[in-house]
Amino acid sequence: MRSINRSLSFVAAPLLLTGGMLAGVDAATASTGTFCSEVDPGTSSVITWTGQGDGASWDDADNWDSNTVPDASQIDYIYQPDYVCIGKSHGGTKPDVTIAKGDRYHVAGIDIGDGASLTIGAGAGLFLGAQGDPPRSYVRSDSGLTLDAAVLGGNSPVEVSGTMHWTGDRISGKKLYATQTSSECVFDPDPDHCPGDTTPGGGLTTITPDGLLLIDGSSFGGAVLGDQREVDNSGTVEFTKSGFVDMNSGTTWVNEAGSSTSFSGDGGIYEGSREGYPAAGTLEQDGAVSRDGNGTAVVGVPTAFGSGIKPKVRHGGIGFNGHAVPKGKLRRGTTYGFGSCEQVKANLCHDAVATTDDPQAALLGTSTAGPKKSNVKLSLHKAPKKLKGHKVIGKEVRVTAPTEKTTHSTHLTFAFDSTLRHITKHPTVFRDGKAITLCKDAGLTAKNTSCAISEKIGKKADTKGDLTVIVISIQPDATWTVAK
Repeated sequence: MRSINRSLSFVAAPLLLTGGMLAGVDAATASTGTFCSEVDPGTSSVITWTGQGDGASWDDADNWDSNTVPDASQIDYIYQPDYVCIGKSHGGTKPDVTIAKGDRYHVAGIDIGDGASLTIGAGAGLFLGAQGDPPRSYVRSDSGLTLDAAVLGGNSPVEVSGTMHWTGDRISGKKLYATQTSSECVFDPDPDHCPGDTTPGGGLTTITPDGLLLIDGSSFGGAVLGDQREVDNSGTVEFTKSGFVDMNSGTTWVNEAGSSTSFSGDGGIYEGSREGYPAAGTLEQDGAVSRDGNGTAVVGVPTAFGSGIKPKVRHGGIGFNGHAVPKGKLRRGTTYGFGSCEQVKANLCHDAVATTDDPQAALLGTSTAGPKKSNVKLSLHKAPKKLKGHKVIGKEVRVTAPTEKTTHSTHLTFAFDSTLRHITKHPTVFRDGKAITLCKDAGLTAKNTSCAISEKIGKKADTKGDLTVIVISIQPDATWTVAK
C-alpha cells in the first residue's frame, strides 16, 4: 500500500491577511506539543477562549481574552492571522462553543483541548489556513468538533485525537451535509474572489490512534469530501445508521494498519455526487473493517486492500467496488462481495448494484441453514465474448466458498444494471462453462450442484433498476458467467 501524500503544496497566489505573519509549525513537534503551545504569540495573533460572556457563542466578544471575535468581519475568502485556542472556560468548566448557522469564519488555525467542544451549525463554515506553510489545527484528546451540516475547509492540517462528528441537518426543509474541502472557492469559483483564498487543492485530516471519526446517520447525515481533501486514519471510524461519505475526484482516504472501520447501517462510502464535484475518490484499506447491523453497507469507490486484511461481517452485508475482495469472515445469514453505488436514492445505497461501466455485481453469503461461520472470497475476471453462442454480460465471477457438506450452506447473488438494453429478462447462468437453466434444476440438491432459485427485477428491464439472480449450493472454486 502506498503512503498518503502528507506534503501539501500551494501556488503563490496572494493571500489577504491582516496583522502579523504566522509562524510555521515544525512537523516533528506537531503531534507532541501541549494544548495551544505551538504558535508563537510574538509573531501571530493568538485569541483564547475565556467564556466570560454567554459562555457558548463564538460571536460573543466577551467570550474571548481579546474581547474580539476571531474574524468578526467574516469576509469571504479573506483569512485572518488569528490562531484560536478553545480550552477550559473561566472557572475551569469545559465549554461547548457554537458557531451559529450560516456564519463563516476564516482563521489561520484552531486548537480545541482540555475537554472543550466546538459545534459548527448548519450552513456555517470554519476555514483554517494561510499562504505557504500554515499552522496545524487540533482536536485534542477528550475534546470534540462537530460539523452539523457545516463546512470545514482550508489548508491547515487538522489532527484529531479526540472526536470529530459528521452529521446532517435541515435549513428551510432542505437536507444539508457536512463538507470537508480545501478551498472556499469550491463553493463560489468566481475568479474575482478566489485569488484571496488559500489555493484550491490539498488539505489533510488525520485521525490519530486515539482519535474517533463518527459519521452519524441517525436521521440522515454524512459528509462530502472535495478539492483533493485527504483523510488519513490511524484510529477509529464509525459509520452509524445511514451515515455516509461522498468521495469526489482527487480525494483520498487511507485506513492505516492498526486502524478500525465499522459499518452498522445502510450507509457507506459513495462516489461523489454533490457540490458539482466529479466522481470518484479512492480508498486504501490497510486496517480492520467490520459490518454489524441490518441492511447492506456499500463502499462504492475504488478500494485497494493491504495484505492480510480479512473483513468481518457479523450482521447484514457489505460490498466493495473493485474486481476482487479479500477473503471475508461471514456469520450465518450475512453477505459479502463487490459492487458499487451507481444510484443513491434518499442518500442510501441499500445494495451493491451494478453500473454501466461494470454491469455485473455479486454478493456471496451464508444462509440460515448454513454453517455458523464461513470464509468466502470472490473475484471478477475477464470473460470470453461469447459462451456457446450467448453474448456474455459483465465478467466471470470466481468463487472460493466453504466446503461444508450442508446443503444450501452458501448462496451467490448476481446483480445486473437493467438500464442496459442488451440485458434480457432471463439471462443464462454458466458454471465452469456449462449452462444452468434458471429455476428448472431445483431438484438438484446433491453436494456441489447448483440452482438458480429466484430472479427479481426491481423495475422493467429497460428502465432503472437491477435484475438479481440468486444461486444456491455454491461449488468451491467455481467460475460463474452470465450471458443473454
